[in-house]
Amino acid sequence: MQPVATSNILRPFTVQDIDAVAHHANDPDLAANCGPHFPVPYTREHAAAFVTEKAGLTAPFTQLAICRPSDHVLVGTIGIVSSGLNDRCQPYATLGYWVGREAAGQGYASQALAAYTAYAFANWPHLHRLEAYVFEHNLASQRVLEKAGFVHEARLPAHGHYKGKPVADFLFARYR
Repeated sequence: MQPVATSNILRPFTVQDIDAVAHHANDPDLAANCGPHFPVPYTREHAAAFVTEKAGLTAPFTQLAICRPSDHVLVGTIGIVSSGLNDRCQPYATLGYWVGREAAGQGYASQALAAYTAYAFANWPHLHRLEAYVFEHNLASQRVLEKAGFVHEARLPAHGHYKGKPVADFLFARYR
């Protein structure tokens, strides 16, 4: 499958991604940083349901695979997790992303976030704001957002849940 637009790090999901999603997402630390609704353990059945749904969609895609540019193998996911993309009166969307442990620290998340931001603004003309929430303690994700031009707007006490306890979320945003 070809990458999305001019990005060599993002592409649509295929059913061949099921095992990679299951492998990377079945990490308790990754799951804890994705919030309380992320399944633990993350089974192959969870991955199959997610990938099968996303692989059947047509462009523009709200969720994309983050892949190694060298071979297009999935190392993470990125996309809109909450939005009014179909509501022209709601000019913002919330995005989320994760990169598997083996791929962390190699720049994939930063590259993917920059590419996805450009992709979202190009495909949804009424979208004027992308936002992301990150736990206060997740410094690596905060750096990823800052590298992609997102600005820290607020600290929201007890807004998130990390390992069963309320924690502060930081709100980051980027404007068209």
